[in-house]
Amino acid sequence: MRVSPKSLDLAWSEEGDFLIRDGRIYDTKNEAALSFIQALRDRLGIERGSWKLFPEAGISINSILGKGVNRNAGTLVEQAIADALTSGGFLNVNEFTVTSYPADKSTIGVRLRIQTKDLPKGIVFVISYDTRNNRVSLRKV
Repeated sequence: MRVSPKSLDLAWSEEGDFLIRDGRIYDTKNEAALSFIQALRDRLGIERGSWKLFPEAGISINSILGKGVNRNAGTLVEQAIADALTSGGFLNVNEFTVTSYPADKSTIGVRLRIQTKDLPKGIVFVISYDTRNNRVSLRKV
């Protein structure tokens, strides 16, 4: 987990609104776990190349759209998630595991476990990839 305590890291809701605390825009720079989770949502919640300020951020999943729910599509989703997490040195490949499974007829479920020196107990997320609309949602377990 690479978090710089000197950088400004504004917090926002899942709807994209900045969070306000005590009448000020909330900054997560001193809350490493919250900052990390927000960075993870950023990486997995947008298509790579769609954010002009940070074009290497995001996940490349457009090629999976419409492929259905099968082992091959699950492997492609796992690879796309791994690429998004290792891009720019965000995480090392040995700091996480990604396992996909069919959640229903149109959704690929993914279990993401992250364990770093900063998160020695680990943290688990469930990711849903909807093959109909190319949407990724992330939930901490």
